[in-house]
Amino acid sequence: MKSMKRHILTITILGLMAGAFSSCSEYFTPGTDDLQSEQDNFKNYNTSRATVNGLYTQLQDLMDPYVVLGELRGDMLTVSSQAGEDLQAIHQMEYSPDNDYFPRREAFQLISGCNDVLGHFSELLEKGTTYDEKIRHMRAEVKVMRAWTYFFLMRTYQQVPYITSDYAEANAGEPFEDWLASQGSDPATIDKLIGSVEGGIQDFDPTRVNKPGFFNLASGYALLGELYLWDNQYNQAAVALEKAIGVGNGERFILDADLEEESWGNIFKGDETANDEIMTKVLFNKGEKQENQLLTLFSSIAPNGKQLIPADDVEDIFQSDYRRAVTFYDENAEVSKYTRNREHGYQSDMPVILYRAADLHLMLAEAYNRMHDFDTALELVNNGCDSLFTPASKGVRGRLDLGGISVDGSTDQEKMLDLEEKILQERARELAYEGKRWFDILRIAERRSAPSMMVERMKDKYPEESHAEVESFYQDPSNWYLPLK
Repeated sequence: MKSMKRHILTITILGLMAGAFSSCSEYFTPGTDDLQSEQDNFKNYNTSRATVNGLYTQLQDLMDPYVVLGELRGDMLTVSSQAGEDLQAIHQMEYSPDNDYFPRREAFQLISGCNDVLGHFSELLEKGTTYDEKIRHMRAEVKVMRAWTYFFLMRTYQQVPYITSDYAEANAGEPFEDWLASQGSDPATIDKLIGSVEGGIQDFDPTRVNKPGFFNLASGYALLGELYLWDNQYNQAAVALEKAIGVGNGERFILDADLEEESWGNIFKGDETANDEIMTKVLFNKGEKQENQLLTLFSSIAPNGKQLIPADDVEDIFQSDYRRAVTFYDENAEVSKYTRNREHGYQSDMPVILYRAADLHLMLAEAYNRMHDFDTALELVNNGCDSLFTPASKGVRGRLDLGGISVDGSTDQEKMLDLEEKILQERARELAYEGKRWFDILRIAERRSAPSMMVERMKDKYPEESHAEVESFYQDPSNWYLPLK
């Protein structure tokens, strides 16, 4: 049992260091006496909260891979001459399992930690505590965090084992990789993740949605809706996504005037000005030695920076709107979403946004479009859908004072495919470089069973002499995923 206790102790220490997640005393106000001994790590609410916070610090380790794989594998990002070997390899479609941006080990370590914490929470609830409701809320956070991590793995590797045990508890001195290989062949599936998220959602405290540094009821429903969307269950996706937006009680998450026009850029300032937009983001605090590489990867103000750059002519998909000015810097030669401040770029690394309102409105539009409800889909994209939300909702394009898109085609199938392309392009403009692009293309290409769609999108960012190689690679859907081993 020593290794299990050591594992719990490590997570708790990480939680105590997680200053970015402890700014509110309601969530976490441990004193030095809380870390007394290994058996005390679930002694009270503070130590339990500290352990969950430790899981969030492990989640931080997945953010560089999430953004890099979600964008560099897409059609809007490429490498500069400054890029390291691992980035160059991804760009060149050379997928070695030991690439530093491949998240297999870190993700399964987080999953193992989640399993450990969930086991202890079950024991606490079985015995009964004076803070059972808070335990249930934290249990919901951990269930959704684990499901999100599995979902990231499934979209990256396609088939991964579904593990519900904890490495530290089962370990008899064997290396982590050997333990992982011994966990059997039961695969993670979307159905399993849906069940886990639904079990978590029922435990969330609905009043605790104003802290976007945590998973909460809004992002729980967001993940559930996204899972249904990937599983082509469009009605269920719409129900879950509407519930996620509805958590804001008509005052948040509806794309109203709070972040319209030039205020849209406040979403990426890294402060609390965008709480009406952001449901969950992963925070970093340099004072607590919590860092990511995104400033170095994207910005020229960092030493050896600007390793990843916009693909040629990518700015052509943007109109002359506020999103273009915020997304790029220096005449579109640099991605600027991860540069908090060009004069004080190192005060703290930018958070990584997992779910925000515009993302959900566009997924919701995608679901309604697939149900052939083109009017609702267009309202969500263009000027807001009064029937679903409130008259204050402006829509994704409406809050930027852009003209609306329309649907073309003579049959429902033609209209649906046309609007799906336009929604995909709108997601490219709205969510550029937030870790979404590759997964969006992958979702649509798989849904349509259309390697040709993948080929045509990916060829554009490579020189013409590489087009034959690109076409050969992406014609094979097995190459859309990374090797697990």
